[in-house]
Amino acid sequence: MTPEEQKNVLARNLVTLRTGLGLKQTELAEKLNYTDKAVSKWERGESVPDVFVLAQIAALGKVNVDWLLCDHSADSTHLPKNTDFLHRLIIMICAMGIYALAVVFFTVWLIAFKSLVWQAFIWAFPVMMIVVIVLDSIWFHGRYNVLSVSALLWGLLVGIYVSFISYNLWPIFFIGVAGQPIIILTCYFFAKARKAKRKANADETGKQ
Repeated sequence: MTPEEQKNVLARNLVTLRTGLGLKQTELAEKLNYTDKAVSKWERGESVPDVFVLAQIAALGKVNVDWLLCDHSADSTHLPKNTDFLHRLIIMICAMGIYALAVVFFTVWLIAFKSLVWQAFIWAFPVMMIVVIVLDSIWFHGRYNVLSVSALLWGLLVGIYVSFISYNLWPIFFIGVAGQPIIILTCYFFAKARKAKRKANADETGKQ
């Protein structure tokens, strides 16, 4: 196989892998910290990603690097599946599981002590948001962190307020007012840093 033929094989396999995962070029680029222009060049056979990036792509599709390099256009026995849906489903199950634990805690406490601890449902929310933030950072590169971190902050403040409601701690919500812009700016700068890294990687790829 000539180098040009090998490029074309790799390009076809990249398209097959990406479409099998249900990803757009921009979404694949985001996962790899590259630009969609770089991904487009790979899929047109105009350039080739380095070995490290090939390993990342293979890991995303649950295949090995050899799968990307071999000509098996007629073989559809090991096409990748869309893992984003599975990851979102896992996040939803974890969220429901946390509230299920809150229901169990509420019920056991009511039976054992004959008193209501409805605050358990309030505190279950920030716990759920911590899980969402961790899983979002692992699977979606913090795509929704600005929302989930904001929800965590306000959930904590509400939890503190209702837990000590007799002390009338309403001024505690000023912390949320002050903290919200910090969260937005921090997430914005992290997003800018990821874009800058993708651009740098794309420029390096263009020089190859």
